[in-house]
Amino acid sequence: SASGGHLDLLKEVVGVRVAGASLEPIARDGQIALIRKREDRSFVGPHTLACVDIDGAGAVIKRCYPASTEWMLCSVNVNEPEEPMRVKPSSILHVYPLVGVLFELASEEVS
Repeated sequence: SASGGHLDLLKEVVGVRVAGASLEPIARDGQIALIRKREDRSFVGPHTLACVDIDGAGAVIKRCYPASTEWMLCSVNVNEPEEPMRVKPSSILHVYPLVGVLFELASEEVS
């Protein structure tokens, strides 16, 4: 039987498909990143890897560097550097921590 402690590991966890190479080598284009839905931002500190939902820009998964007047959101991929995104805290709708990556999904076919 499954214990409640093990089920808590997946509580509020949802999958988000990765688009692009900015998360390599952690996750590749097309893989599923697992994020934990939560309402508070207290977990976010320098270097936190999170899915950030930005008003007018959509959701991105980046390394976060929060500050009171501006958050800097950086790509993880050192081989294909990107300019960091700079966003005002007021434009951030949600911030969800990255908790894992699915490398492969089981086939839906039953053999």
